[in-house]
Amino acid sequence: QSQIASIAYVYGFQLTDMIDILSDAYDENHANLFYERIGLSASKFYEQTNGKETIEIDLKQTDERPNLSHFTPQEIIHTYAPKMTNSSFALQTIRQFVERNAVEIGVINAVIIICLRIKNELPSLNYLEKVLQTLLQKGITTESLAYDYIMKEQEKPKMKSSYNKQKTERFVPEWMSEFEALLEGND
Repeated sequence: QSQIASIAYVYGFQLTDMIDILSDAYDENHANLFYERIGLSASKFYEQTNGKETIEIDLKQTDERPNLSHFTPQEIIHTYAPKMTNSSFALQTIRQFVERNAVEIGVINAVIIICLRIKNELPSLNYLEKVLQTLLQKGITTESLAYDYIMKEQEKPKMKSSYNKQKTERFVPEWMSEFEALLEGND
């Protein structure tokens, strides 16, 4: 059930789509492979139906803040990484991430946003889980806390390191040349 729910969430499938996927995945001769085939059928169905489709997100400023739980992974990827080369692979990674971690969807979406702000492609499952553990260690366990965190993170100015390109002249005491001459004379 959790696999089916995570597939419906990650790919944004409706109930009728899920019925098609489950019926396509079921094979009486290979019933023991049903759960493995669900993921493959979902990925194939997504690429066939949504491969060229773009998703529009309405980012108009309103008085109430957006709820991270209401965004789908496709919307987040389209907003934060529109040039991602392999979004179907990214969605499979997100599906595995959802299945392996029992946290609110808003927190999951916050992790995805944080990672896509750092990298242009969705990082590995291990990286996503490390970011999640960092959030949990900071006490960020709800959607509202996750939203506040990513908004504060966005406001932080990026630190730019600057280096002085001018050469600084080193102070050399007057006696140093005499001392160096004395050392060379003892050789």
